[in-house]
This record gives sequence, C-alpha cells and structure tokens, in this order.
Amino acid sequence: MAAMPNSLWCRRQPGGFTVSYRLRGRAAPLLVTLTAWRMLIHRAKLRAGETVLVVGAGGGANSMAIQVAKLAGAKVFVVASNAAKQDEP
Repeated sequence: MAAMPNSLWCRRQPGGFTVSYRLRGRAAPLLVTLTAWRMLIHRAKLRAGETVLVVGAGGGANSMAIQVAKLAGAKVFVVASNAAKQDEP
C-alpha cells in the first residue's frame, strides 16, 4: 500500500488563502467519538441511570467516553493520575 501524502486537499478561504488539511488530524476526533460510542452504547448497551467508571480520564478517547456516557444519561465516575486531569473543561 502506498504511503498517503500529509496534505490531501486544499480549500480556498475568503481572503484567497489556501489552507492545507492533514487527514489524520481531521479524522482523529471522529474515530475517538466512534470508538467511545461503539464501546458504551453498542457493546455495553449503556442506558440512562446506569453507572460508568472511566479510568484514565485525561486521555482523548476516555474524555470522549465521559461525554458519550453523559449523553446517554449515565452517572460517570472518573479516575486520573492527578486532580488537574479530573477537572471538567
């Protein structure tokens, strides 16, 4: 399989500037969200009122798992390596 170039497309901005986007950077949030959704909603069948423990709450995928669990109406508990990572954004 051939290596993909870093910049896959360009888009014109109103001022005439061209901005390059990296595929990996744009796809990462979607993949993280889909991973959290699949594990919590699809596989675990999480429903409102249930309880979720998220270990490693400071990481990207785990941060999204917190949001997906909240969206589902679950009560969320988190574990992180320090108190700063446990503060809500």
